[in-house]
Amino acid sequence: MVVSACLKNLAVLQPHLCPNWRKCIFRTCLSSGRHCLVKNALLHLPMLFYRLGPGNEADFSEFASLLRFGSLDVDLVKIALNSYTDCICVLSGQVDESYGEKKFYCRKCITVYHFDFTSRYRCTLGVKTIIQSVADIPSSHEHLPPFIRALLGHIYLAEEDIIELLESSFFIAFHESLECRKQYSICLGMMASLAPSDRFVGSIKEQLANLQEKDGSHHSNESLLHYFAELTNNGSLLRHAHGALYEHAVVRLSIFTLARPPSDRLSEMAERMMQETCRIRGCSLRRLFDEFAGSLMKYIVLLMCQMVQLHPENTDAEIGTLLLHAAQLFEFRDQQQRLSASCFLKKNLHHVLPWLMMERSADASRVHIIIAKMLGTNRHCLLAAHFRYVLLAVTMSNLSNDSMQEVFNFVEQEGKVEPREEKSEQKWTISTYLSWDLYSCIYELLLHLAEREERVFQMLKYIISNFTGSDQSSPKSDSDSGVIDFIKPRILGVLIKFDERFRNRGPLRQKIIAISSLNKLIALCAGKVLDEVKSKLLSTLRSANSIADAECRRLCCDAWYTFVTGLTPDALKDFVLTIFAAIWPLVEADIPQVAKILEFIFRAKRMLLNRELEDIKFLIISCKSNVLASCVSWLPSISPPSLVDMLFQCVRLIRADSSEIKRLSLARLNVVLKENQLAIQELILSGEAVDPIIRELHSELLLCVRHTDAVVKQLSSISLGALGAIEPGRLGNNVRVDKSVMRTILPFADFNTDSNSEFARVVIIELAKYLSSASDGFVYDACSCAIQETLKFFRCQQDREVSHTMANVLWSELPPNVKLLISPFLSTSYRFRNRHPVKVESHPIFGSRCGDSLSTWLRHWLPYLVEKVRHSKASRFYRMVSIIVDSEISFAPFLLPHVILQKAFENDYAEISDEVLAVLRCQSKANTADEVFQRAAVQVIFSVLDFLQKWANAAWDWPKFAEQRAFVLGFLDSLPKDLLAERAVLCRDYTRALVYYEAYITELQDGRADTDEHWFYLQKLYGYVEESDAVKGLLTLRRHVGQPTLQQYILAYETYGNYNDALPFHESITASNPDDVGSRIAFVQCLLKLNQLNVCRRYVDGLVFDRPDWSEQLHSCRVETLCRLQDWKALDVELQRV
Repeated sequence: MVVSACLKNLAVLQPHLCPNWRKCIFRTCLSSGRHCLVKNALLHLPMLFYRLGPGNEADFSEFASLLRFGSLDVDLVKIALNSYTDCICVLSGQVDESYGEKKFYCRKCITVYHFDFTSRYRCTLGVKTIIQSVADIPSSHEHLPPFIRALLGHIYLAEEDIIELLESSFFIAFHESLECRKQYSICLGMMASLAPSDRFVGSIKEQLANLQEKDGSHHSNESLLHYFAELTNNGSLLRHAHGALYEHAVVRLSIFTLARPPSDRLSEMAERMMQETCRIRGCSLRRLFDEFAGSLMKYIVLLMCQMVQLHPENTDAEIGTLLLHAAQLFEFRDQQQRLSASCFLKKNLHHVLPWLMMERSADASRVHIIIAKMLGTNRHCLLAAHFRYVLLAVTMSNLSNDSMQEVFNFVEQEGKVEPREEKSEQKWTISTYLSWDLYSCIYELLLHLAEREERVFQMLKYIISNFTGSDQSSPKSDSDSGVIDFIKPRILGVLIKFDERFRNRGPLRQKIIAISSLNKLIALCAGKVLDEVKSKLLSTLRSANSIADAECRRLCCDAWYTFVTGLTPDALKDFVLTIFAAIWPLVEADIPQVAKILEFIFRAKRMLLNRELEDIKFLIISCKSNVLASCVSWLPSISPPSLVDMLFQCVRLIRADSSEIKRLSLARLNVVLKENQLAIQELILSGEAVDPIIRELHSELLLCVRHTDAVVKQLSSISLGALGAIEPGRLGNNVRVDKSVMRTILPFADFNTDSNSEFARVVIIELAKYLSSASDGFVYDACSCAIQETLKFFRCQQDREVSHTMANVLWSELPPNVKLLISPFLSTSYRFRNRHPVKVESHPIFGSRCGDSLSTWLRHWLPYLVEKVRHSKASRFYRMVSIIVDSEISFAPFLLPHVILQKAFENDYAEISDEVLAVLRCQSKANTADEVFQRAAVQVIFSVLDFLQKWANAAWDWPKFAEQRAFVLGFLDSLPKDLLAERAVLCRDYTRALVYYEAYITELQDGRADTDEHWFYLQKLYGYVEESDAVKGLLTLRRHVGQPTLQQYILAYETYGNYNDALPFHESITASNPDDVGSRIAFVQCLLKLNQLNVCRRYVDGLVFDRPDWSEQLHSCRVETLCRLQDWKALDVELQRV
């Protein structure tokens, strides 16, 4: 007791009181060999270091080396391990003192699942010696896991030390106590996080395999479950853990679940652990399966082969049960939402068949027969449909050439079964399978080029030299250059496969491999070939940009760098702004690797890209990216431009085809407008008309508001708001007309002749616009396919160089930039999947379930009309071109008038008339979205009618179209003019409304009908277009035939701007109709025009007080009044109230 008290008192002294003397006393006690002194020194050693604080790691290592565990009794060994554990924690500075049974509580060890490993210290503790000494004392093993956990959490260990610790401590996995094994599993998870290397993964896999081999009991299996669960469930740790180890653990847990009956306790435990893994990772079991399906299906195939031996008489049922269990575990459901073994099998055949073929045994053949029977087919058909996956698996494996040949022999043996319907004598060999699906095999190998480049190239050389008709005697036929020469003409098809891989919902690991493979492929095709496909490659890299994963983005930067450095100087100069805008998301995300791309552009190519770098510097001047800030110094220095110069630069950049450049330019424009508000107002107000740059800018912004990109629309709307309201008369007429398109009055298609070059030119230019601005891979591929088919249809591939042909005329009249863009599609072979016939449940489509939004309506109506086109050539052309509508709906309004004109030519417009009338007669609901949809649909109809009317007017001079013109006019005359006028007012197109309504009244007069009731509406339309003379004339006419109404007087006076004379008439109407809120609002608007703001405010407040139910309708009037009175406090209250 005296010794204990003395050592305790020495331990609790303040740090500055004789620290060396106190350590000397503890050192003497530990080295004395006397049980009492050693025990008490160990008990109070943590308190000593707690008082002395961090920085005494060397002394602790020295104290620990004094003990020889082999000479201590069991109790002292346990005390020593606990003491060392507390000392390790104390020296980290992460402990709290307690006066309970346990004196110290480590904050990190308690929250072990949230370790960040950032505050570990270095210590020369003899860990291996301690563990080896304790290994021979089984009763003390329960105290080792906390010691190892503290060691891993607080002391810095190199990777070699961790692997050594794993190998020396794994005997704990055989301990009889389940709690001890659970604690050790935490240590395994920490080791996996601290040593994320292939070497550690191999070591722990070996240790776990030895555990199962040496002790295959229920006891060891349960331990393994805990170890695997710990390797999958430590969410915060596994951010640093090796992916292969995590995959191994998940696969083993899955096999534990599937290899036993569902009612087995271990199977249930493994399933619960997998569900917990999914909960921690925030994914479903199905998603977890998709991530590791390749490795997991290998073991499922092995299980099925084992069942052939274990249950030879009932193999079919056992395999069916196993697959159903897998379908239940991973939630595979058929179309009726039922858990289905066949559904699981169908979706994973591309994994099952390769592993079966690589087994190459009689058991594998038996399993092959069973799964073919389950799917209602035969082995030959399965192999023909999935041979590319077998070829890929063989190529990616470590099989020798002899073993690969054995696999191929087994494939040929399995494919001997002929389809039931075929009676041919053909023998299906490897050559036959390759010929059957050659390009898919090549594409699949290229997608995995980076995984095993040498073996992929060997396989590609073998395929190309033997099965593609290449000249085998050529020196290139068996070389890398031969492979590259084969790929180059087919590069677009290869890029489509990469694009699909990036866009699908497949495992992340496959996308990482694909990005690395794409990088290598770009390097192989550098130069002129890369220039020809730069647009498609840009689209593919954009798709890779969208993958939100740090590793993917790093690899994506490498691919961008290879792409940029592989372009020829001319192509880089033309494309550098588009590339910079495309990598902008990577710049904003501060990906470090993007600095290498910027250095190449800004520094290495500074002389080549001088003008382009000025534009880039202008665009990024307000960016706060750290990566960009470190690279800006390489950009050329320029003098600060004037405001007008900056606006001209913004306008020039906004006109770029790329939507990404438009976004950057509009964002920069908003900054310029915000920083120069007073100067902008001076440019607007300084003269009788606005400054020319403002007029030009305003025109470009109006075009951007109608852009298909939502961000461009939003940014341009903000810019228009920053410019403020500008009187239309001060802007002048500055509508920019694209001369490359508008060269004739009205290009249209006459499919009865071959003189359609003008129509084809307009279609190709329109498609090229969507192609150059496409930021989505689907849109790019759809545009590419449509352009390819258009060029084929007009025989540009064969006849563009033949004089006096339509193809020659068409090609010669295309703008040079369009020719350059579409040239690759003269030799491409895009093939889109067959489109299913449009299913329309009811007619008219507008307003039904197939027409409840603008995009849905156009996606159903346009293809439906195309299917109904009778003319064979017209039908073929419009079917080809309309494929773009599935991906880019904004192309539909361009194509729709041409399709309807063709239907009018065929005198088959009854359904079209019904559809148009459905749009015109639809009454908008209170919902703003419905009103916007209706207005957009009406505008689409008006664009169609304008096109038809222009064609009918032009057709006066074309006698051969007399019959077609009569059909078109019949369709136009079938639409009620008064209804068209009302819908034009909805769109605020008052000039159009006036034209239609005047035509309507003319028709009534020609039919000798009474038109008196229509004069007021006509007078309103004249008022809308500010035709004061016409309003006055109608008022005078009304006086001659009868007394004008109060509304007619009001309309006349307000058209003149005489609101003082209109005010009494407003008062009369409100007095005669006190419950009409519309007349009250009109009266308030008149007061506002007269600038009687205080009167207006009192009047609106009184109305709201008397009629609270009118408050919503009067809200806008009250807001305008308060805003003009500059009563910001009351305005804020009003806005918050609503």
